[in-house]
Amino acid sequence: MGLLVLMRHAKSDYPPGVPDHRRPLAKRGRREAPLMAPLLNRELVESAWVLALVSDAVRSQQTWAAVSGAWNRRVRVETAPALYEAEVSAIADRVRSVESADAVIVVGHNPGLEDSVRAWVGHEAIDRFPTSAFAVLECDQPWATFDRGAVRLRSFHVAR
Repeated sequence: MGLLVLMRHAKSDYPPGVPDHRRPLAKRGRREAPLMAPLLNRELVESAWVLALVSDAVRSQQTWAAVSGAWNRRVRVETAPALYEAEVSAIADRVRSVESADAVIVVGHNPGLEDSVRAWVGHEAIDRFPTSAFAVLECDQPWATFDRGAVRLRSFHVAR
């Protein structure tokens, strides 16, 4: 069994003239992102081999840097441009492409993350998926055959 963590970036800023892809974290986001680290670390306590797939959007990259900088765990990190504005099917495809990992962390965006939890676990699983939140899913299948039929919501955290 593996763990799949779907993590939404922390609160972003909206500077005038900056395209969506380049938007940085807001002051609140820079404050909240590191708060996810101890929560995440407790969830991953038994996961030896962790892979983080991080959207290439600035706010996702900054969120992951703040989270990973607040703990001392070795994680293989891959920038995943396909996760920017990804829908459920694209997120599932990226998870299926993982060759080996005890846990996979996907750092991305809404509505794709919220839609994924609802599609894979059920619409009643979460009310909403705010910034600085993450869902921990338990998966009974190998990553290559990942599908909603073998996924359970283990926990949901909002770092505020």
